[in-house]
This record gives sequence, C-alpha cells and structure tokens, in this order.
Amino acid sequence: IDSNPSPSKLDGVETETASYIFPAEASTYVQDGVNSTLGSKAQLLVDGLPKRVTLIKFDLSSLTLDDIEVKKAKLSLYAMTNSEFGGKFSVFPEGSLDQTLTTWDTTPYSNIEGVDAGGLKGPINEKEYYEKDLTAHFVNGIPSVIVVRIASDRPNGVMYRSQNGAPNKGPQLDITFATEPNSEVMKELFGTEAPTPAPTVEKQWPNPLTMSDPPGDYFNYNPRSSYGP
Repeated sequence: IDSNPSPSKLDGVETETASYIFPAEASTYVQDGVNSTLGSKAQLLVDGLPKRVTLIKFDLSSLTLDDIEVKKAKLSLYAMTNSEFGGKFSVFPEGSLDQTLTTWDTTPYSNIEGVDAGGLKGPINEKEYYEKDLTAHFVNGIPSVIVVRIASDRPNGVMYRSQNGAPNKGPQLDITFATEPNSEVMKELFGTEAPTPAPTVEKQWPNPLTMSDPPGDYFNYNPRSSYGP
C-alpha cells in the first residue's frame, strides 16, 4: 500500500490530491469443466477456448466511512504472456469472492457479467504493466468491496500475474482522491495516521556511536554522522 500526495487544480484553486494503492485481497480464475479451486495459482488466465474467467477482489470497506470524491481509479495488471487482446472487463460493486472456495460451478460470475467496464486493446506484451480505467465505477460513491471480472471470447488467451506469484506484481487498484481522506479512516486502513510525503520525526538512536573503521555498507541513525540519514 502506498500514498502519493500531489498538487492539482479544482475550479481554478490548487488543491492537494492523495493517491492510495490497494493490492488485491483475493484473486483467482475459473475454468469451464474444472471444479477444483485455482486461487493458489501464481497466474490469472483469461481465455475464450477453453473458457477461463479471472476474478479479482478489492476490499475498500475502510473508505466508505468518508465522503470523498474519487478523481481517478485505475486497475494495474502485470502481463505474463503476449496476446492480441487483454480481455473484457466488468465490475461487481459489493461483490464477493473467496479464492479458496471459488470454482466454475460455485460462482455466478462464471457466466454473468457485471457493470460493463470495456475491453483492453492489444497487443499485450509479456513482462509489462497494463492499466484499466475504472473511474466511472466510483462516481456514485465508494463500494465497500468490488470484484473485477475479466473474460474473453477469443481463443488467444492472456495471462496476468496474481498476488500469489509475486505480491509486488499482483493486481493493484490505484485510487486518487480530490482531497486527503479522513485520517481516522486511514488509521483504520493502514494502521497509522495517513502517510505523509516526508518523515515526521527525526530518525536516530539514543547516543548513536560510529565505528572507528566502518566497512563500505555501514549505516547508523546519527543525523550528525556522515554515515547517517
């Protein structure tokens, strides 16, 4: 989870926007004719033949307590294969997903589309990130949970990285707010006050000492030392 405050203009007045990155809480793909769970896989498959549908869940429940305008919401995906098509996207506000239990037969999302979010045009290149704009799905407020569905009717499928394979390359939702979200809400979400763009305390140990002949990788927390921060 990351924060990136940045200046912007609203009605000609400069304001401070705040961006927060939410990793997927759960993700899986389901395949027609396969009734075992696939939520532990490192990859998320999208295909038309055989039919494979990817489902990604984001928990935003801590944000529903605050009435804030969403300026931008982007889904980020890391491609693991080349493809001519990135998939057809739809969103289930207040959807549900348990990656440890979900199979093709146990989820209604196998054959049912959510609110249309459009397609992702290709070509898709492996080892690159791709973004899908989901801002329109936040204009009427922030749902406590959203489930993103990615499907395809084409035989040349695409593979994305799940959060199980590499957490830093798993699906992420980047939301930019018109103003900094309420600090109490952020404390519930992040465990501390809302992140700030700079340190709020001086980093040092009590009476820090410097080695007489430190190696090249030596570091201490004495701000007055040439080896300090």
